[in-house]
Amino acid sequence: MKLDIAFKNIEIYDGLGNPPVKGNIGISSGLIVYPLDKETLKYAVRVIDSENLCLCPGFINIHSHSDMPLLVDGRVPSVIHQGITTEVTGNCGYSLAPLYGSSLDEIRREFKRDFDMDVTWNDFNGFFNLIEKQGTSVNVISLVGHGTLRGSVIDRSDRHLTKDEMVRMKEELHEAMKQGAAGFSTGLIYPPGSYAPTEELIELGETVRETGGYYASHIRGEGDSLFDAIEEAITIGFEARIPVEISHLKAAGERNWGKTEHTLEMIRDARNKGLYIQHDQYPYTASATGLSMMVPEWVHDGGTDAFLSRLKNESTREKILKEMDYRGYVNGRKVLVSSVNLEKNKKYEGREISEIAGEKNVFEFILDLLFEEEGSVGAIYMSMDEEDVRRVMKDPFTSIGNDASASATEGPLFRGKPHPRTYGTFPRVLGKYSRDEGLFSIEEGIRKMTSLPAKMLGLTDRGIVKHGMAADLVVFDRNTIEDRGTYKEPHNYPKGIEYVIVNGHIVLDRGEILSDMPGKVLRRICNS
Repeated sequence: MKLDIAFKNIEIYDGLGNPPVKGNIGISSGLIVYPLDKETLKYAVRVIDSENLCLCPGFINIHSHSDMPLLVDGRVPSVIHQGITTEVTGNCGYSLAPLYGSSLDEIRREFKRDFDMDVTWNDFNGFFNLIEKQGTSVNVISLVGHGTLRGSVIDRSDRHLTKDEMVRMKEELHEAMKQGAAGFSTGLIYPPGSYAPTEELIELGETVRETGGYYASHIRGEGDSLFDAIEEAITIGFEARIPVEISHLKAAGERNWGKTEHTLEMIRDARNKGLYIQHDQYPYTASATGLSMMVPEWVHDGGTDAFLSRLKNESTREKILKEMDYRGYVNGRKVLVSSVNLEKNKKYEGREISEIAGEKNVFEFILDLLFEEEGSVGAIYMSMDEEDVRRVMKDPFTSIGNDASASATEGPLFRGKPHPRTYGTFPRVLGKYSRDEGLFSIEEGIRKMTSLPAKMLGLTDRGIVKHGMAADLVVFDRNTIEDRGTYKEPHNYPKGIEYVIVNGHIVLDRGEILSDMPGKVLRRICNS
């Protein structure tokens, strides 16, 4: 048997949570050859002596926002450098298909503003085909974003759907699933998703169930209304009879710290009653989203142009200022600006809002900045407690997802001062929380990044080290693996990831990204 690559004397973690075993493992025609005897080892084109290294399945990032970066630079360096071999896009109700009406207008605006690119597709077939044509270093899976879907069918207005509009929503959703989407996501704090009643989501969830996908939800509230929001996600799961993934489970705002103990109980209770439900998390005490979320929901009604018009109107602006309360997050002294577009405002990136506002009212500064940047300002919120992070992470049904858009230390993806989760999520789990703090074993940390998300995604050919499985693999040094990004200096690749293999091809070789882009779009097979 001819082997393309073989790793000799390496510590092998299977992804299922079992203790590692020392041995040899090979790759042939994109598939794992394991176990591998010494005689067969001789037929490898390249043998890597890995005495002090560990090997495990490639990390599956079940919650990413690399939709746009994948089309800008398919190598997605911040993704590959932390051992991710599969990116799941289309989260938080935002996806790059289907694109019609106001959703097409909004995303076309984003592409032009951020990368001077145009949108040349409308459906998932077009999006997936473009990714494959341009090439990517990682495998790609996408969900259907509810917000994108709603904006494509009606617009971004705060109103309920008519019967005919609901029929069209379900038809578009069904078609997206037929084209290979893996499920359906919501961002219920973000307009227009926030305008949807629970009943709308249940009905759409039924369509996803019929086609064999799952429901991922950025729930309706992560602070004061956390319990009600968790209950809504559970209700949708039971009523639609569909698996549920709760996105980046947390408790935001100091007065809500400790609530994760009860939310985990709620989730366990639902699971005991027959709902397949799990959750994901990034290992940090800060969240990140748009600064525009500081503004009351009604200001967003109608999309970006309507939003900017309200900020400009003097009387409306006064009303906005009176209602701004940080929506249960934190005070302005604990919010950082992470990204802007205008050169004159770049000096604000990485700095606290209270500092850069100076003597100016913080709320007024926020509105001025949002207006100048056409609503597009990234922000980091120091909103969570370390004990909640640890409690959620330790739960056996917690997958890991970085909730980030791919970045790079140079080139078109080098932008702003993003959340350090962009570069360090997966190494941080294995380095800080497993090796250094002993929150769980290395093998358990790996399971959270591999077989556990693979199960939710319906992946049967990856996420486990087993003979004949797809050769998505990570080789790392357990003694040195660590994240290196900070909130002030996030653009630092992690240490300790030596090799990353995607579909049998090395894409990271001793820390260097190679030009080969063997990634695939992993289209889910639709049941109907």
